Amino acid sequence: MLQLLYLVFLASLAWIVLGGLRSPHRSLSASLVAAIILVWVDLVLTAQLLSLFRAMNVTFAYVLLALAFAWLMAAGLKKLPLTGPAHGPGFVWMLSPATTRLIGWLLALSALAVLVANLIMAHGLLPANPDSTTYRFPRVYWYFGQGSLMHFSNAAEPRPIYYPFNGSLLYLPLVHFQLGPRSFSLPSLGAWLGVALTTYAFARDLGGPRIAAAATAWLICLTPNVLIQALSTNDEIIAALPLLAGLMFLHRWHRGGQRQDSLIG
Repeated sequence: MLQLLYLVFLASLAWIVLGGLRSPHRSLSASLVAAIILVWVDLVLTAQLLSLFRAMNVTFAYVLLALAFAWLMAAGLKKLPLTGPAHGPGFVWMLSPATTRLIGWLLALSALAVLVANLIMAHGLLPANPDSTTYRFPRVYWYFGQGSLMHFSNAAEPRPIYYPFNGSLLYLPLVHFQLGPRSFSLPSLGAWLGVALTTYAFARDLGGPRIAAAATAWLICLTPNVLIQALSTNDEIIAALPLLAGLMFLHRWHRGGQRQDSLIG
């Protein structure tokens, strides 16, 4: 039941934010990338505001405030509508339709196989990265326990105290909804999928056809050094997602001059 409530909570935030992002001048993939980033912003702002009152561990207040921030974001986005497209001129695709379909099936089946393998490992194995078990995961509980983002010690090593906490706050809903230890693989797995989606959307904005955009996302996310990050719970893949999304939306703003793209970027 708690897992379902967690999914409903995140889906509700995304649905509200997407209501403000709908536009005929932006693709669905780009809108989904924007929603991911803005929901993350929502979670950070919610934790920061509640932290002022040492109420970060009050689940009712956390859920209610997060939904309120999502509604405010959607209302603000509607006041900055897109007035024109921002994608580049299309590239010429030289391969035949039959070859294109074959490549598409190969990309889809191999990517699906890798995704299923990652899901099986995420379900069957506990996240055991030494750095994560030492300070990444515990610091979320330390913040939750005291209800704020204040320093929880003056004598501990600097990483748990001074390390940026925007990534850590992705784990906070897991604690609020009392999900098990295997759920702590979700942020890095979600970031890996988000990188794939952002790469695809960015390639489309640059004018690439769907098959070329899909192949680009496939090449990046199945590169061994990137693929291994999917379940590592390291911060590199979590940092890569907003950096890549920021580049994409700043590029959209540079090309189309839309204030909404500038704000998201």
